[in-house]
Amino acid sequence: MDLVRPSKIRVLVASNNVELVESIRLLLKESFAIDIIGTASDGNECLKKAVDVKPDVLLVDENIPRTPALEIARQMNSLAPMTSTLILADREDADFLRQVLLTGARDVITTPPTLDQLVSSITHAYELDAPRRRRVSLAAGGEGEYKVLSSRVVAVYGPKGGSGKTVVATNTAVFLAKTQPQGRVALVDLSLQFGDCGLALGLEPPRNIIDLLPVADELNIDYLNNVMVTHSSGLRFLSAPVQPQQAELVGDDAVRKILSALKRYFDYVVVDTSSSLTGATVAALEAADHILFICTPEVFSIRATKSALDLFSELGIAKANISLVLNKISKRLEIKPDEVARLFEDYPVAGSLPDDFVSLQPYINAGMTLAESPRSTPLTNAFKAIANQVVLKTAPKGA
Repeated sequence: MDLVRPSKIRVLVASNNVELVESIRLLLKESFAIDIIGTASDGNECLKKAVDVKPDVLLVDENIPRTPALEIARQMNSLAPMTSTLILADREDADFLRQVLLTGARDVITTPPTLDQLVSSITHAYELDAPRRRRVSLAAGGEGEYKVLSSRVVAVYGPKGGSGKTVVATNTAVFLAKTQPQGRVALVDLSLQFGDCGLALGLEPPRNIIDLLPVADELNIDYLNNVMVTHSSGLRFLSAPVQPQQAELVGDDAVRKILSALKRYFDYVVVDTSSSLTGATVAALEAADHILFICTPEVFSIRATKSALDLFSELGIAKANISLVLNKISKRLEIKPDEVARLFEDYPVAGSLPDDFVSLQPYINAGMTLAESPRSTPLTNAFKAIANQVVLKTAPKGA
């Protein structure tokens, strides 16, 4: 089923203004891509019809009686999550537009509209909500009931610098982007002082997370698209600050709001965190549906892992939400992977990565991930297995 663009976009028009409804009907007769499937003359009827006919796009008049237009827009998020909502109004001031966007509606169409306005706004709204529609499926229990499949935030954390968490985060994210073609994947570099995800991906974004701070309370896909960049795999990337001193500007509250916004538009949000347990890092770990915890088989890393996991427990982070990734595994090491696994037996091992810097270094130098390699090696296979574990560990129950 194509959730990006149907043969015709199905529209429900809700207004008690007969002349406005008729003018929209006449204008859209000129469009072969849009079809009006019904009308409603008050707010209550609008909500009922929206649930019954499940339009692709709802046009609702700001002045509709009974249920206010902005309240309709809010309720549409849960009652008809496959539908994009647009508000018809005779004004478009900034404050009103902000109120509209905060409800989850996509835009304001000023009345009386032109054909170009209608077609452009309807098409744009439909395309913007494509990721949300991908996460909505018909529930097995009965036709017409919706089940919204939650997005998954996956945080990658290692208590010691040099543990390889950035390599794990970037490769996991790119493998997810390549192996989940129906989903959308985002990577956030939350190693705020010295983030290297952009370098690992071969990207130099002109903007970064700092640019989202002024609009953190009203984030939507347009703001995110303006700041994020696209990797060749389709992965969307949000960069850390360029200047290390800017790290302190990104507080825990801002991190929660940014991750919450990303969850509305992406199926997987991978977060590369800092080894330091700052407020921003803790906020990301608490918001995560799953944590990939990087540990290397040496004494200092094992001791730091135990201390960090004890702290996670005190923070209320469930053990079931944490998997270990054992990195830099070699037969030459005294401590074996199975010994590390026994030390932390309450935490499953998502994967073991062989110590193969010789294979990895050329890709790092070229700004590429192993996920982009056409070759099958033990290291690439290990990264792919970790990405598969992320899909399994974070799958919605009953899916």
